[in-house]
Amino acid sequence: MSADTHFDSLANALQSAVKADSFKTLAKILELTGLLQIGTDERSFTVFAPTDAAFAEVPAQTLAELIRPENKAQLIEILGYHVIPGGFLLKDIPVGIVVTMTGENLSIQLEHESVRINDAIVIQADITAKDGVVHIVDKVLLPRQTTEVH
Repeated sequence: MSADTHFDSLANALQSAVKADSFKTLAKILELTGLLQIGTDERSFTVFAPTDAAFAEVPAQTLAELIRPENKAQLIEILGYHVIPGGFLLKDIPVGIVVTMTGENLSIQLEHESVRINDAIVIQADITAKDGVVHIVDKVLLPRQTTEVH
């Protein structure tokens, strides 16, 4: 199954994530990949949305390469790594290793009063949408094999 088909019902959750001013980079990336113009169905998702400050930590050259048209598939894979099936409020989020929409493993851990997604921390939780829940994170999540851009 292609990465595009994994996102069939993410439109509302993603649109909710990018409405705030602190998500201009995420909004631009979603627009470039076409993921905001997709239809919806009955599935629900949990989206870990990085802020503009999180994208600012990604080296500028890496980000510039990722948004090139020939790297669209890789960019979609990175976005899919920020999504897990099921709309989980933070109090109900599965802890341990979970599988993302792209089939990669993601680690979710409870640490004292915070929730850690790999090396990112949830800084705002439980933004609900028609087809899911958005949690704002302080870092861009990168799958292990995304160390170089083609």
